[in-house]
Amino acid sequence: MNGKQVRWGVMSTANIAAGNFLPSLRASGNGMAAAVASRSLEAAQDFARRQDIPQAVEGYGALLQDDSLDAIYIPLPNNLHAEWTIASLRAGKAVLCEKPLCLTVEETERVLAVARETGRLLWEAFVFPFNRQSARLREILDSGAIGEPAEVMSTFHFRLTRTTDIRLNPETGGGALYDVGCYSIRLADLVFGVTPDRAAGMMTRTDSGVDATTEAVLNYPDRGRLVLSCSIALSYDTQSAVAGTEGEIRLSQPFHPLPDATLRLTTRGETHIERLGTEEPTFTEAVRAMNAAILGQSAPEHLAINEALPVAVGMQLIREATA
Repeated sequence: MNGKQVRWGVMSTANIAAGNFLPSLRASGNGMAAAVASRSLEAAQDFARRQDIPQAVEGYGALLQDDSLDAIYIPLPNNLHAEWTIASLRAGKAVLCEKPLCLTVEETERVLAVARETGRLLWEAFVFPFNRQSARLREILDSGAIGEPAEVMSTFHFRLTRTTDIRLNPETGGGALYDVGCYSIRLADLVFGVTPDRAAGMMTRTDSGVDATTEAVLNYPDRGRLVLSCSIALSYDTQSAVAGTEGEIRLSQPFHPLPDATLRLTTRGETHIERLGTEEPTFTEAVRAMNAAILGQSAPEHLAINEALPVAVGMQLIREATA
């Protein structure tokens, strides 16, 4: 390792790298962006100048040849996640891959097998499990304050306005379920801790063929159900609730809680409100924890080998139920 700073390579000049990952990496205090790769050297150099990254390289494979890099962040199109995650793991790097990790259960199992084989750390970029709001949610559930959790209701809507957006392309794994519905499935996994086994639902589709809006129910055997609504065609809305036999928890901003986010616990006729958001950039708590794990300073949390497969199964069940 390189002192107390993890050296990251950024595999692509995608907007999410500039808007979410890099500000969080700078705020983490224990990592830095050391290199960026693009298919075009000119694009990589331009991005590196704008983001103050010291090195730009042409081609994703060239990034993996840099022995000074400890970790790779992969914000490539969804259909490229499996290929380049596997390549990065085999190159000896820790990996943070954007969600969804893969588009199918089969791909996910293949990637996770490589993570186990190489022993390298792999995370799927759901950052909310690392934040203190999710820790508090888990604490309340474990305390039995709402009894047995039986239903998760979760909404994640936003509206895509650019007709050229890659998330409208079915060939690259576009659509609402892959882009934001997966968050709700990850939340249900945090609550129930088992793999779903059945689904029902419906989709409305864009002219390009991806799902614009998906409404679905996922069954978690012997635990409960997830009722989700996700959309890339509706005004912004993100909220979730966990209903139990003795009470309910409502999260106003479950996935990227800002300072005004609220956790509302209602039990035995009484309501208690907590504010557990953060002023730090949205990935910061997660990236800081990942860096500490890569540096060997703490045990790794929320690794993909433990948490990615139930999400992949849930997405596949919904796609099969709505085909």
